[in-house]
Amino acid sequence: MQDPFIWTFGPVPTPVETGEFDDLGVVEETVGGYHSIAALRITALPLYAGDPWTRGLLWQEWTQELLGRQAQCLAALHPSLLKAGGPNPTLRTLDLRYVAQGDLQVVLLLKTFDPDAQRSRWWAQAFAEEVMALFPSEYGLQPVASEQAFARCALGWKEDKVEEDELAPGWWLGEIRRYEEFVPLDRERQVREQNYLVYPFTWRPSGMSQVLALLQGWPGQAVVSVALRPTCLYEAEERHLCDLYATFEKLEGASWLKARIQGQIGQRIYASYLRRLKRPYLMRVRFAGCGSQPEALVRALGATLAAVPESAPAPETGGGLPAAQFDAGYQVAFPRRDVPGELETAWCNFQWLEFDAWGPEMSLPIYRRFRYLSDAWAANCAFRLPVLPPDLVAELGLAGQQAVKE
Repeated sequence: MQDPFIWTFGPVPTPVETGEFDDLGVVEETVGGYHSIAALRITALPLYAGDPWTRGLLWQEWTQELLGRQAQCLAALHPSLLKAGGPNPTLRTLDLRYVAQGDLQVVLLLKTFDPDAQRSRWWAQAFAEEVMALFPSEYGLQPVASEQAFARCALGWKEDKVEEDELAPGWWLGEIRRYEEFVPLDRERQVREQNYLVYPFTWRPSGMSQVLALLQGWPGQAVVSVALRPTCLYEAEERHLCDLYATFEKLEGASWLKARIQGQIGQRIYASYLRRLKRPYLMRVRFAGCGSQPEALVRALGATLAAVPESAPAPETGGGLPAAQFDAGYQVAFPRRDVPGELETAWCNFQWLEFDAWGPEMSLPIYRRFRYLSDAWAANCAFRLPVLPPDLVAELGLAGQQAVKE
């Protein structure tokens, strides 16, 4: 096996979680150090019609089994929470990217951080080997070994697209975020800060296949990026989740019918978060590109992540909200040009696989991370290697082959 090309840059002052939480949220300290990024390319696709071991299974059952293995890999990649040094001192980050630029590539970018440059590179090399060992072998993960191939996978690497709070001509950049709202107490729309509700993304067996089909024929350049960074659920956050659950439990006694229904939904959602966020990831769903307007891509991505589920995952798998068949909605965030530094922050997050906050947020600081926290199964709503339904396999001309174009 070839060693991956590793891009190392620094030293850069970087915020790192300390393991503490206060009234403004997670406490971070700035550490000077080096970031190292490696890339793995998907060279094969598991096709339902061509795998002998799937005979006799319905496609949806086969899909759920394969996606379940992906979620198990994500759970296995979450580092053990350390007693000292914060929950993720090396900032290990996974970024799954669908990259369209004439053809379509699916790549995994892997980032690590360390105050020492050589240790940073060593962490990245070890992380790449760990991912290759754990992810399903059907995808044929291979290291991206050359700088030229890495630049093509990363799309935007070493390129500064922001100047004086303006993106380069023709470029666009944004995020798909989970829908959030304050639930009113009565018909007069009276709300309290404690009535905050953030909906989950929706897990669907065919999720991301529509986005993949759209990118296959995209006329310009486009990237869909799903970035995950391991973190922990702080004791204070667990208490706040309990408080939010109690708030929506009280709403069940409200005189307004809509408030009572929202109270039931809120209880299910927050009970799910409390049950599943034991080893959470921070997740950001980003998109960027140029040459063609992003509306179609944004709509396809949002609909994929927020539509009513095709079928609810079984409770024993730890997925979904079995009794809550509703359209959760989504929100699109674009960097605001009238807010100094916001566009630069959004671009640096995309370019360097970072998670710095930007854009408006409704919630109190102590609730803010709930919008981005996901367990391995919920992250699999967006962070998934391609699993294609039979009709899309034929539409993309992949029937009878497993190799993805080099």
